[in-house]
This record gives sequence, C-alpha cells and structure tokens, in this order.
Amino acid sequence: MNEQLPAYGPSEVFHDEDTEPAVVVRVAIALSCEQLMTALSIGFTEMDPARSADSLTVEETRQEVEGWLASAALVELDRYVRQGQLTAYPPEARPVMDALAEALQRAYPEVAR
Repeated sequence: MNEQLPAYGPSEVFHDEDTEPAVVVRVAIALSCEQLMTALSIGFTEMDPARSADSLTVEETRQEVEGWLASAALVELDRYVRQGQLTAYPPEARPVMDALAEALQRAYPEVAR
C-alpha cells in the first residue's frame, strides 16, 4: 500500500542546534490529509502569522510540514533524554544498555571527521 503513495522530502536535514549531530536518520511518515493540514497550520502560524498563506511556495509548504514534524519529534526525544540523565540505569540494566549501544554502532556507524 505505502509503495503506491506519493513520497516527498526530506527538504532539508533538521537537527537540534544544541547538540552535535553524529548521523542523519531519514524517516518516512505516511500522513492523512488532516494530519498534513494540522502540521502545516501549526508550522505556518509559528513561521510568520502575518504572512499570507497564498504566498507559500511548494518548497516552503513542504519545509513547514517537515519542520514541524521534526521539531515535535526532537522536543519529545529531548524530554526522554533529560529523564535518562536524571535517573541512573540500575546495574542489572547495564548489559542491556551495552548491547543497545553496540546495536547502534552497527546500525549507525559514525564517520570519522
């Protein structure tokens, strides 16, 4: 089913400006028309509420939708990161965390800069 849907993006790479990126992860999200409109309307009003919606280009429209989705994901992810920093993993969780770290290294190897 998803192979038959039109696919757009990413228009740019979004990232949290307070962190040093290690890799770029591309995610494809299938959205309904209502979800697209919601993301665009939130992104648009945050961009410049005085601007006329009629003046949005195709590129700007896509950047607003993708930018809002990326921003919402980063905000939520940062919330979980902060929770992890506030509570130490118990010793019994260490083998699982080590295995997850190794899985990340295999799946997302960093390139030396």
